[in-house]
Amino acid sequence: MRTFAWRILPFWLAGLVLGCGTLTPKGSPDELTARGRQFFDEKNYKQAERHFRAVWSGYPTSEEAEESLFMLAETRRLRRKGSGAFESYKEFAKKFPTSRYSVAAAVGEFQLGEDYLEGNMPGFLFFSADDSLGVEIMEHMQLHYRNHHLAQEALIRAADFQIKDHEYQAASILLERLLADYPSSRFRLRARYQLARSLYLMNEGPLYDERLLLKSKRGFRDFIGTSRLDGMQATYAKQIAAAERMMARIDERLAEKQYLIGKFYERTEHPKSALYYYRYCIVQFPETEYAKRCSERITKLETVPSKPEEKAAG
Repeated sequence: MRTFAWRILPFWLAGLVLGCGTLTPKGSPDELTARGRQFFDEKNYKQAERHFRAVWSGYPTSEEAEESLFMLAETRRLRRKGSGAFESYKEFAKKFPTSRYSVAAAVGEFQLGEDYLEGNMPGFLFFSADDSLGVEIMEHMQLHYRNHHLAQEALIRAADFQIKDHEYQAASILLERLLADYPSSRFRLRARYQLARSLYLMNEGPLYDERLLLKSKRGFRDFIGTSRLDGMQATYAKQIAAAERMMARIDERLAEKQYLIGKFYERTEHPKSALYYYRYCIVQFPETEYAKRCSERITKLETVPSKPEEKAAG
Protein backbone atom coordinates (compact mmCIF):
# COMPACT_ATOMS: atom_id res chain seq x y z
CA MET A 1 0.00 0.00 0.00
CA ARG A 2 1.37 3.40 -0.99
CA THR A 3 2.04 5.81 1.83
CA PHE A 4 0.41 9.24 2.04
CA ALA A 5 3.69 10.88 1.03
CA TRP A 6 3.78 8.88 -2.22
CA ARG A 7 0.20 9.85 -2.96
CA ILE A 8 0.84 13.58 -2.73
CA LEU A 9 4.25 13.46 -4.45
CA PRO A 10 2.87 14.12 -7.99
CA PHE A 11 1.00 17.19 -6.74
CA TRP A 12 4.04 18.43 -4.85
CA LEU A 13 6.26 18.01 -7.94
CA ALA A 14 3.70 19.81 -10.10
CA GLY A 15 3.59 22.70 -7.63
CA LEU A 16 7.38 22.84 -7.61
CA VAL A 17 7.55 22.99 -11.41
CA LEU A 18 4.87 25.70 -11.60
CA GLY A 19 6.46 27.59 -8.76
CA CYS A 20 9.78 27.76 -10.58
CA GLY A 21 8.13 29.91 -13.20
CA THR A 22 7.16 32.49 -10.60
CA LEU A 23 10.54 32.89 -8.92
CA THR A 24 11.75 36.49 -8.80
CA PRO A 25 14.25 37.17 -11.61
CA LYS A 26 17.75 38.04 -10.48
CA GLY A 27 19.98 40.81 -11.72
CA SER A 28 20.81 44.50 -11.37
CA PRO A 29 18.05 47.09 -11.93
CA ASP A 30 19.34 48.03 -15.38
CA GLU A 31 19.64 44.36 -16.43
CA LEU A 32 16.15 43.51 -15.20
CA THR A 33 14.65 46.57 -16.88
CA ALA A 34 16.40 45.79 -20.18
CA ARG A 35 15.15 42.20 -20.13
CA GLY A 36 11.68 43.44 -19.18
CA ARG A 37 11.66 45.77 -22.19
CA GLN A 38 12.73 42.92 -24.44
CA PHE A 39 9.92 40.67 -23.19
CA PHE A 40 7.48 43.56 -23.57
CA ASP A 41 8.51 44.15 -27.20
CA GLU A 42 8.02 40.43 -27.83
CA LYS A 43 4.52 40.72 -26.28
CA ASN A 44 5.53 38.27 -23.56
CA TYR A 45 3.77 40.41 -20.97
CA LYS A 46 3.86 37.79 -18.23
CA GLN A 47 7.66 37.67 -18.20
CA ALA A 48 7.86 41.44 -18.69
CA GLU A 49 5.66 41.95 -15.62
CA ARG A 50 7.89 39.70 -13.51
CA HIS A 51 11.01 41.68 -14.42
CA PHE A 52 9.48 45.13 -13.93
CA ARG A 53 7.96 44.02 -10.63
CA ALA A 54 11.38 42.75 -9.51
CA VAL A 55 12.88 46.18 -10.11
CA TRP A 56 10.11 48.10 -8.37
CA SER A 57 9.87 45.80 -5.35
CA GLY A 58 13.61 45.17 -5.01
CA TYR A 59 15.10 48.52 -6.05
CA PRO A 60 12.45 51.22 -5.42
CA THR A 61 15.06 54.01 -5.21
CA SER A 62 16.99 53.06 -8.32
CA GLU A 63 17.06 55.13 -11.53
CA GLU A 64 15.10 52.36 -13.24
CA ALA A 65 12.29 52.32 -10.65
CA GLU A 66 10.30 55.08 -12.39
CA GLU A 67 10.23 53.33 -15.74
CA SER A 68 9.68 49.93 -14.15
CA LEU A 69 6.62 51.03 -12.17
CA PHE A 70 5.10 52.62 -15.27
CA MET A 71 5.80 49.49 -17.32
CA LEU A 72 4.46 47.30 -14.52
CA ALA A 73 1.13 49.14 -14.79
CA GLU A 74 1.16 48.76 -18.56
CA THR A 75 1.94 45.04 -18.54
CA ARG A 76 -0.76 44.37 -15.97
CA ARG A 77 -3.27 46.29 -18.07
CA LEU A 78 -2.30 44.36 -21.19
CA ARG A 79 -2.58 41.11 -19.23
CA ARG A 80 -6.09 42.30 -18.26
CA LYS A 81 -5.23 42.29 -14.55
CA GLY A 82 -7.43 45.32 -14.00
CA SER A 83 -7.28 45.99 -10.26
CA GLY A 84 -3.53 45.33 -10.15
CA ALA A 85 -2.95 47.69 -13.07
CA PHE A 86 -5.00 50.42 -11.40
CA GLU A 87 -3.03 50.07 -8.16
CA SER A 88 0.20 50.45 -10.15
CA TYR A 89 -1.09 53.51 -12.02
CA LYS A 90 -2.14 55.10 -8.71
CA GLU A 91 1.25 54.36 -7.15
CA PHE A 92 3.01 55.79 -10.20
CA ALA A 93 0.98 59.04 -10.13
CA LYS A 94 1.75 59.41 -6.42
CA LYS A 95 5.47 58.62 -6.58
CA PHE A 96 6.34 60.30 -9.88
CA PRO A 97 3.92 63.22 -10.48
CA THR A 98 6.27 64.95 -12.95
CA SER A 99 7.55 61.86 -14.72
CA ARG A 100 8.50 61.79 -18.38
CA TYR A 101 6.11 58.84 -18.63
CA SER A 102 3.12 60.79 -17.29
CA VAL A 103 1.53 61.43 -20.70
CA ALA A 104 1.71 57.73 -21.59
CA ALA A 105 0.49 56.76 -18.11
CA ALA A 106 -2.57 58.98 -18.55
CA VAL A 107 -3.39 57.26 -21.84
CA GLY A 108 -2.92 53.80 -20.31
CA GLU A 109 -5.11 54.62 -17.32
CA PHE A 110 -7.81 56.04 -19.61
CA GLN A 111 -7.75 52.86 -21.69
CA LEU A 112 -8.03 50.77 -18.52
CA GLY A 113 -11.06 52.78 -17.42
CA GLU A 114 -12.58 52.42 -20.87
CA ASP A 115 -12.17 48.65 -20.75
CA TYR A 116 -14.12 48.55 -17.50
CA LEU A 117 -16.87 50.94 -18.62
CA GLU A 118 -17.40 48.98 -21.82
CA GLY A 119 -17.56 45.66 -19.95
CA ASN A 120 -14.42 44.30 -21.60
CA MET A 121 -12.52 43.46 -18.42
CA PRO A 122 -12.71 39.83 -17.24
CA GLY A 123 -13.70 39.05 -13.68
CA PHE A 124 -12.36 36.49 -11.23
CA LEU A 125 -13.28 32.86 -12.00
CA PHE A 126 -16.99 32.83 -12.90
CA PHE A 127 -17.65 36.31 -11.45
CA SER A 128 -18.00 39.25 -13.82
CA ALA A 129 -15.81 42.31 -13.38
CA ASP A 130 -17.15 45.32 -11.50
CA ASP A 131 -17.67 47.72 -14.40
CA SER A 132 -18.21 50.64 -12.01
CA LEU A 133 -14.49 50.54 -11.18
CA GLY A 134 -14.10 52.27 -14.53
CA VAL A 135 -15.70 55.40 -13.04
CA GLU A 136 -13.15 55.48 -10.22
CA ILE A 137 -10.31 54.99 -12.71
CA MET A 138 -11.55 57.79 -14.97
CA GLU A 139 -11.96 60.15 -12.00
CA HIS A 140 -8.44 59.36 -10.77
CA MET A 141 -7.01 59.90 -14.25
CA GLN A 142 -8.70 63.33 -14.59
CA LEU A 143 -7.64 64.49 -11.14
CA HIS A 144 -3.98 63.59 -11.66
CA TYR A 145 -3.63 64.53 -15.34
CA ARG A 146 -5.97 67.54 -15.57
CA ASN A 147 -4.24 69.04 -18.62
CA HIS A 148 -4.12 65.85 -20.64
CA HIS A 149 -6.30 65.91 -23.75
CA LEU A 150 -8.19 62.82 -22.53
CA ALA A 151 -9.05 64.25 -19.08
CA GLN A 152 -12.27 65.89 -20.27
CA GLU A 153 -13.36 62.75 -22.07
CA ALA A 154 -12.65 60.71 -18.94
CA LEU A 155 -15.25 62.76 -17.04
CA ILE A 156 -17.92 62.62 -19.74
CA ARG A 157 -17.43 58.87 -20.22
CA ALA A 158 -17.71 58.27 -16.47
CA ALA A 159 -20.84 60.45 -16.27
CA ASP A 160 -22.45 58.62 -19.20
CA PHE A 161 -21.88 55.33 -17.39
CA GLN A 162 -23.38 56.68 -14.16
CA ILE A 163 -26.50 57.85 -16.03
CA LYS A 164 -26.83 54.45 -17.68
CA ASP A 165 -26.50 52.92 -14.21
CA HIS A 166 -29.24 55.28 -12.88
CA GLU A 167 -26.74 57.03 -10.59
CA TYR A 168 -27.98 60.48 -11.56
CA GLN A 169 -26.65 62.42 -8.58
CA ALA A 170 -23.13 60.99 -9.05
CA ALA A 171 -23.34 61.80 -12.76
CA SER A 172 -24.39 65.39 -12.07
CA ILE A 173 -21.32 65.90 -9.83
CA LEU A 174 -18.99 64.73 -12.61
CA LEU A 175 -20.74 66.88 -15.23
CA GLU A 176 -20.61 69.98 -13.04
CA ARG A 177 -16.88 69.37 -12.53
CA LEU A 178 -16.39 69.08 -16.28
CA LEU A 179 -18.19 72.36 -16.96
CA ALA A 180 -16.35 74.15 -14.14
CA ASP A 181 -12.85 72.84 -14.93
CA TYR A 182 -13.14 72.97 -18.72
CA PRO A 183 -15.57 75.77 -19.68
CA SER A 184 -14.39 75.67 -23.31
CA SER A 185 -14.46 71.87 -23.53
CA ARG A 186 -15.49 70.23 -26.78
CA PHE A 187 -17.89 68.24 -24.59
CA ARG A 188 -19.58 71.28 -23.03
CA LEU A 189 -22.83 70.96 -25.00
CA ARG A 190 -23.11 67.25 -24.32
CA ALA A 191 -22.31 67.91 -20.64
CA ARG A 192 -24.95 70.65 -20.37
CA TYR A 193 -27.60 68.39 -21.83
CA GLN A 194 -26.64 65.38 -19.70
CA LEU A 195 -26.52 67.50 -16.54
CA ALA A 196 -30.00 68.91 -17.12
CA ARG A 197 -31.24 65.41 -17.96
CA SER A 198 -29.68 63.95 -14.80
CA LEU A 199 -31.40 66.56 -12.63
CA TYR A 200 -34.67 65.79 -14.39
CA LEU A 201 -34.32 62.03 -13.94
CA MET A 202 -33.42 62.46 -10.27
CA ASN A 203 -36.89 63.92 -9.78
CA GLU A 204 -39.07 61.33 -11.45
CA GLY A 205 -42.01 60.15 -9.38
CA PRO A 206 -44.47 61.85 -7.03
CA LEU A 207 -41.78 63.13 -4.64
CA TYR A 208 -39.58 65.72 -6.27
CA ASP A 209 -37.47 68.76 -5.47
CA GLU A 210 -38.95 71.81 -7.17
CA ARG A 211 -35.60 73.62 -7.05
CA LEU A 212 -33.84 70.83 -8.93
CA LEU A 213 -36.58 70.74 -11.56
CA LEU A 214 -36.18 74.48 -12.08
CA LYS A 215 -32.41 74.03 -12.29
CA SER A 216 -32.95 71.25 -14.83
CA LYS A 217 -35.21 73.49 -16.91
CA ARG A 218 -32.62 76.30 -16.87
CA GLY A 219 -30.01 73.76 -17.91
CA PHE A 220 -32.07 72.60 -20.88
CA ARG A 221 -32.72 76.21 -21.87
CA ASP A 222 -28.99 77.04 -21.67
CA PHE A 223 -28.17 73.93 -23.69
CA ILE A 224 -30.59 74.88 -26.46
CA GLY A 225 -29.41 78.52 -26.48
CA THR A 226 -25.74 77.56 -26.59
CA SER A 227 -26.39 75.02 -29.35
CA ARG A 228 -27.92 77.75 -31.48
CA LEU A 229 -25.18 80.25 -30.73
CA ASP A 230 -22.56 77.68 -31.70
CA GLY A 231 -24.44 76.76 -34.87
CA MET A 232 -24.82 73.16 -33.67
CA GLN A 233 -28.61 72.83 -34.00
CA ALA A 234 -28.34 70.14 -36.68
CA THR A 235 -25.75 68.13 -34.74
CA TYR A 236 -27.82 68.18 -31.56
CA ALA A 237 -31.27 68.12 -33.16
CA LYS A 238 -32.33 64.98 -31.28
CA GLN A 239 -31.15 66.30 -27.95
CA ILE A 240 -32.81 69.68 -28.54
CA ALA A 241 -36.13 67.97 -29.30
CA ALA A 242 -35.76 65.80 -26.18
CA ALA A 243 -34.88 68.86 -24.08
CA GLU A 244 -38.00 70.67 -25.27
CA ARG A 245 -40.15 67.66 -24.36
CA MET A 246 -38.60 67.42 -20.90
CA MET A 247 -39.05 71.15 -20.28
CA ALA A 248 -42.73 70.75 -21.17
CA ARG A 249 -43.01 67.88 -18.67
CA ILE A 250 -41.29 69.96 -16.00
CA ASP A 251 -43.78 72.77 -16.61
CA GLU A 252 -46.68 70.32 -16.28
CA ARG A 253 -45.38 69.03 -12.97
CA LEU A 254 -44.74 72.49 -11.56
CA ALA A 255 -48.12 73.70 -12.82
CA GLU A 256 -49.80 70.70 -11.20
CA LYS A 257 -48.32 71.74 -7.87
CA GLN A 258 -49.83 75.25 -8.15
CA TYR A 259 -53.17 73.78 -9.16
CA LEU A 260 -53.22 71.36 -6.21
CA ILE A 261 -52.34 74.14 -3.77
CA GLY A 262 -55.18 76.19 -5.21
CA LYS A 263 -57.57 73.27 -4.79
CA PHE A 264 -56.45 72.89 -1.18
CA TYR A 265 -57.32 76.51 -0.46
CA GLU A 266 -60.67 76.05 -2.15
CA ARG A 267 -61.46 73.07 0.07
CA THR A 268 -60.47 75.00 3.18
CA GLU A 269 -62.65 77.95 2.05
CA HIS A 270 -59.87 80.44 1.26
CA PRO A 271 -60.90 81.46 -2.27
CA LYS A 272 -58.58 84.50 -2.45
CA SER A 273 -55.55 82.32 -1.77
CA ALA A 274 -56.80 79.78 -4.28
CA LEU A 275 -57.14 82.50 -6.93
CA TYR A 276 -53.56 83.61 -6.27
CA TYR A 277 -52.14 80.17 -7.06
CA TYR A 278 -54.42 79.62 -10.05
CA ARG A 279 -53.36 82.93 -11.56
CA TYR A 280 -49.71 82.26 -10.80
CA CYS A 281 -49.99 78.94 -12.65
CA ILE A 282 -51.50 80.61 -15.72
CA VAL A 283 -48.79 83.30 -15.85
CA GLN A 284 -45.82 80.95 -15.25
CA PHE A 285 -46.99 77.87 -17.18
CA PRO A 286 -49.48 79.12 -19.80
CA GLU A 287 -49.03 76.19 -22.21
CA THR A 288 -49.82 73.46 -19.71
CA GLU A 289 -52.97 71.43 -19.22
CA TYR A 290 -53.11 72.63 -15.62
CA ALA A 291 -53.20 76.25 -16.76
CA LYS A 292 -56.46 75.42 -18.52
CA ARG A 293 -57.82 73.81 -15.35
CA CYS A 294 -56.78 76.83 -13.31
CA SER A 295 -58.56 79.10 -15.76
CA GLU A 296 -61.74 77.08 -15.30
CA ARG A 297 -61.44 77.30 -11.51
CA ILE A 298 -60.92 81.06 -11.66
CA THR A 299 -64.06 81.45 -13.78
CA LYS A 300 -66.04 79.42 -11.30
CA LEU A 301 -64.70 81.22 -8.24
CA GLU A 302 -65.26 84.68 -9.71
CA THR A 303 -68.91 83.87 -10.42
CA VAL A 304 -69.53 82.70 -6.85
CA PRO A 305 -70.31 85.57 -4.43
CA SER A 306 -67.80 85.95 -1.62
CA LYS A 307 -68.88 85.05 1.87
CA PRO A 308 -69.38 87.94 4.30
CA GLU A 309 -66.35 86.91 6.33
CA GLU A 310 -64.20 86.88 3.17
CA LYS A 311 -65.28 90.48 2.41
CA ALA A 312 -64.55 91.52 5.97
CA ALA A 313 -61.19 89.83 5.88
CA GLY A 314 -60.38 91.67 2.64
